[in-house]
Amino acid sequence: MKTAIVYSCFLSGKWYSLVSNQLTKIFSSKTVSNGGDVFICASGTEEEYKKLIEIVGNNKATISFHPDTKYGCEAYGFKKMHEISKEGYEYICFMHSKGVSRLRDPMPVIVTINTWRACMEYFVLDRADDCISVLQNSDKNCAGVMLDVLNWFHDDVSFEKSVSIYHWAIFPGNFFWVKGSWFSEQKEPTFEEDRYEYERFLGTCNGINPYYIWIKKYSAVGAHMSYFEPIYEQEYKGSEKLIW
Repeated sequence: MKTAIVYSCFLSGKWYSLVSNQLTKIFSSKTVSNGGDVFICASGTEEEYKKLIEIVGNNKATISFHPDTKYGCEAYGFKKMHEISKEGYEYICFMHSKGVSRLRDPMPVIVTINTWRACMEYFVLDRADDCISVLQNSDKNCAGVMLDVLNWFHDDVSFEKSVSIYHWAIFPGNFFWVKGSWFSEQKEPTFEEDRYEYERFLGTCNGINPYYIWIKKYSAVGAHMSYFEPIYEQEYKGSEKLIW
């Protein structure tokens, strides 16, 4: 089985600790220990890029450097995913340096984003086998976490109707696994200066059929909730139930 992790990182501000921590998790993941490849798409200055190379060290990774930061760093990752999906990769994980641009926000926001990112990392890295198993054994073509800021999963809300409007909310936060054969058939991502284009992209793909390995239900409705209500580990760790 040919798998890959595509990691987009924005080398801006106080990025070093956040990116270093994520790369440690990626290189120590079961996906990589089982032979999965790592593709890193980095945006920033050459000076910061040199620091990234030092962090990667002797770990095996294919790194591309993009000094033009007018496009969100996720743009390069989506382009890379599409490229390698046509090269025989069966299952591809996408993740990015979530929160790196918010490190000057008030501390409660930073803390909440940190818990959000840790939750998504847990499910795409520690629970990668579960995500891949569903993609192998069902008609689902992408898998990740649902942060239910719109309360889609309450009885009085139509998920199908809502998702047709809120494309960005397929996997809020943009950490997920895709089936390579399905993603290879999608339109090629283009470079857009609107960074939100890449949060909406997956939701506009033909035939998208997401699998949610875990659903976070918030105490109130609104996208702002993901920045103000932390996600605690005890909420999701040990949650082994798979809902197809």
